[in-house]
Amino acid sequence: MDELMIHVERIVRPVRAFESRKLQMRRELLAHLQETLEDERRHHPGDEPAAIEEARRRLGDPGELTKQLQKTAPLLERLLMAKLPITRPAERAEVRAGRFLYGTNSRLTPWHASLLVLLAGPLAGLPCYTPQIVRDVLTHTGKPAHVMAFFVGVLVGLNVMILASYRLVFAAAEPGRLLWRPRVIGLAALVLGMQIAFQFFVAAAAADRLPTAGDLAASVTITVVLLVCSLLLSRGVARLRQPYEPWLSLEVAA
Repeated sequence: MDELMIHVERIVRPVRAFESRKLQMRRELLAHLQETLEDERRHHPGDEPAAIEEARRRLGDPGELTKQLQKTAPLLERLLMAKLPITRPAERAEVRAGRFLYGTNSRLTPWHASLLVLLAGPLAGLPCYTPQIVRDVLTHTGKPAHVMAFFVGVLVGLNVMILASYRLVFAAAEPGRLLWRPRVIGLAALVLGMQIAFQFFVAAAAADRLPTAGDLAASVTITVVLLVCSLLLSRGVARLRQPYEPWLSLEVAA
């Protein structure tokens, strides 16, 4: 089966179209190839490699099939998914970014990746902005060096929280994996802990005080609500990814 799927993927992957359309192309080609293979097995009993090779030959030239499939894609999809001179370097950069930012080696459709990135943003940023913290930041007066150090610290803290949030939602969105596994639980605890620590940092640096009970309660409540929503929505993305995962995980030579 893998050999047939790889052959189909070589044909379909270069097509410029939305992934939902390409998934339909893959399924139709694979069904046709399997049907042809069954016919060839009757002509080549006991010789599976020969039957597979003949079935692939009967399917047609991969390059020509790619061109024919491309013609069936609507013009809008061809334009939106057009290959640019920077496309191949961008795809390599995307793989490296996936490993570093998202902590995953899996290939995702652009739509699914965008959904997860959108989930991570509010989880990292919103809990920080409790009313008292905002007032402290806006009314903060101090020496320029102290102000600069303060905002550098805020920027670094936010980026670390964004990175942890990325890794959390992408880990939760892995198809076929349990949600409540150590990696997901550990990342969720890390995000919550960093949000609480951020309240102490901002309160001490901006107003020379400890965070109030209201600050902490608001931050923890918002973080927990966002964590639950993000994890549930990430599992929804995991279910959406399932039909694509066997295809996108294939290693296909360029």
